[in-house]
Amino acid sequence: MISAWLRRVRKEVYTGALSADDVAALYGKNLIQVNRRSGGGNSQDDKDRTKPGTIKACIQVYERMLTHEPLRRIVLNAEQDFLDSSPFAGVYKLQEMCRLCKDNVSKLEWLLGATYHRFRAGTLHDFSMRNLATAGTKQHALVFLKQREMKLWLLGPFLDSRNLVSECKSKLREVFASRDSFTKLLRPVEEEEQENIDVSWQATWPKSALLTLELLETSAFSVDATDEGTVRLGIKNGKSGQELLEEYSPFKEKIQEIDACLKEELKAINDAAKSQAGDAEPDQAQNIPNPSGAAPSRTSDLDEAMAEGMDLESKRLAYARRIMSSYLVLESEEDKKTAGGLASALKKHKLVQVETASMSGNLIIVMDVNGWGEAITAPHIRRPPIQQTILNKVFEAIGLARRGSSGWKTMAPGEIVICLIGGRTNNSFLSKLFGVGPGVGRSKSRGSNIMWREITTTFTPESVQARRVRTSRKALASLKCSQKMFWWFDAGTDIPVKSHKHCQGTNAFDLMGPFTLEPWKSLPSIPYGDKKLLWGKRRAAVGGKTTTGETDDEGAAYDKDEIAEETGAVDEEEIELPDVGSGRGSHKTLAPTVLQPAVYHEMPVTLWESAMHATSAAHIIDVTPGSGRLAAWAVCNRLGYVGIACTQHHMEYIEKTVMTEVLAALSNPGSGLYAPTLADKNIEQKAKEETKRKEEEEKKKKAEAAAAAKKRKENENQGGQTETKKPKKKDEGSAAAAGTGTGTGAGGSQGGAGGLSPALQAMLEKAKNKDTASG
Repeated sequence: MISAWLRRVRKEVYTGALSADDVAALYGKNLIQVNRRSGGGNSQDDKDRTKPGTIKACIQVYERMLTHEPLRRIVLNAEQDFLDSSPFAGVYKLQEMCRLCKDNVSKLEWLLGATYHRFRAGTLHDFSMRNLATAGTKQHALVFLKQREMKLWLLGPFLDSRNLVSECKSKLREVFASRDSFTKLLRPVEEEEQENIDVSWQATWPKSALLTLELLETSAFSVDATDEGTVRLGIKNGKSGQELLEEYSPFKEKIQEIDACLKEELKAINDAAKSQAGDAEPDQAQNIPNPSGAAPSRTSDLDEAMAEGMDLESKRLAYARRIMSSYLVLESEEDKKTAGGLASALKKHKLVQVETASMSGNLIIVMDVNGWGEAITAPHIRRPPIQQTILNKVFEAIGLARRGSSGWKTMAPGEIVICLIGGRTNNSFLSKLFGVGPGVGRSKSRGSNIMWREITTTFTPESVQARRVRTSRKALASLKCSQKMFWWFDAGTDIPVKSHKHCQGTNAFDLMGPFTLEPWKSLPSIPYGDKKLLWGKRRAAVGGKTTTGETDDEGAAYDKDEIAEETGAVDEEEIELPDVGSGRGSHKTLAPTVLQPAVYHEMPVTLWESAMHATSAAHIIDVTPGSGRLAAWAVCNRLGYVGIACTQHHMEYIEKTVMTEVLAALSNPGSGLYAPTLADKNIEQKAKEETKRKEEEEKKKKAEAAAAAKKRKENENQGGQTETKKPKKKDEGSAAAAGTGTGTGAGGSQGGAGGLSPALQAMLEKAKNKDTASG
């Protein structure tokens, strides 16, 4: 095409205007001469290229299409990727595309881009003239052009008429402006490229905006053919893009759901504004919609729009990766040498820089000292080490990434730092960072706008004993059934009073619990060799005393049998514990294949669920992600989660944990990620049975509680009746005595004396006799 067009241009300079026939004759004459010189005959392809119709088509396609750089780039890229199998191989095919688009460059760019995108995704394999010129199920060009019409209406009048957050509207228009922007900002063609694209901004969006994103993707940008039949039906009935979206399923249901969500969100915002005038009821949490859409619909167009030809497991994995990329952000700390380097890595993610003022919840920065690291010597007994240098680096990086300042003397309203202290007695390591808190004098914290609270978290004694915490025979009250938790937050932070999620009471009290600690054998476990790689520099030597107050030498004097005798709970077959005194340089180091808990002192997820509920969490930045169970809970509940892992191995371990939980959640009817079309039937059935069992247990407990309350009420009523009858008899006796006492004669005296004691009766008789004698 380029050659024919250039030949025409050059000849016209000298001979004037040339017709297609003239160019064909010149082109054919020179081509045949070249072939004759080379000794070859004329091929059929050579003859076709000398036809006036072919030359005319080449010139038209070049002038109308290939002179435009974006269009030429798509055609050349397709030829480079697919060679002779390119969907654009054939001049008459390109000529027909120009006719369909009426030489409109933007329509041509959309049509070429959609075709190329589908070919790269492997969901379109045939694109011949039949797919362009004829109607029916094989027609693709008109379907692609109708999808463009639907996209323009959604990004234009539809968004303008809906009260979506302005930031969400701008982002939607940026992402869905073209196929290139769609693949660069949201869904790359190659799955391997997805990890290089930050889509964590979705975690900050309300549900209505997320549904709008899904509608745009499935209606106009999906690489699947799931809804093409609906589009073809609309084309057959002469429907416009707007009419197709408003009248045909599944698009009209999605629009209705978006409008319903917008109505609920507006109502929740108005209710929240009204409630600020008064105190919220303790047992009624404010119903503010989660900015991450934590109450999703049971079915999503995404799970129904997976590619045809993919097996169920591939669909499940693809959908799980999509969910994780939207709500999970992980960065490793060890390979970032400075706070600035770590801050630069965190800044790439929109979720880290979310503005708390635009959220209907709080940003929670979590630190669990129990999961900060691991002691090399006796990790199951010793507290994890706290390296102050690394701690300062992490918090400085978060400050730099969020507000450009490494200091924490001021906090934004909506930011809450929660630290579970891990049983430490020196609690000033974070207080010094904020300038207020335990260990900081009141005079030094005067004038600060940061407030802090101390909450005592408690654990059941049985579960503490099951952790096999080693105790000395002589030590009393050495099994710790409580830990302190500290909250730091700006005075302007809104934390409504609400009931705890997994325990009694409300967040107005300074007590939360009791929680049940899992035994070591129930914690996530990994080989000892992998564990050392996971912790990296966070696995450090710890001097001083163990959690029981014993030094290394004292601990080394006891062997495993004595420890088992004291705790009565060591199961050597399930968990091979290290010797208390075996540390660096010891020949008793465990084999790399021995399974150990990833985090010996890990807290139950229910504790952190309660803490997140109590603080109205919308997003989480976790300084101590541990085994990744909190990350999995957050993603399954559509909360944004940023985890600062120790090493790359730690990141990979957390990703595997989250992937496992998300896949299970897809099949769990009780989960917010439940997707019926992607559910594993075996897992789904087990989940239904487990849900049914829990419901029956709950009903049984309620029935027992109601019966006990009824019985208690009956006992109280019976006791009350007995108490009221006794004084009645006494009153009746007194009245009878008084009545008879007022009588005359012997009967009256006898009645009056009937209520006197024998001694008093004798005195009265003696006085009476004396009076009679004197008379």
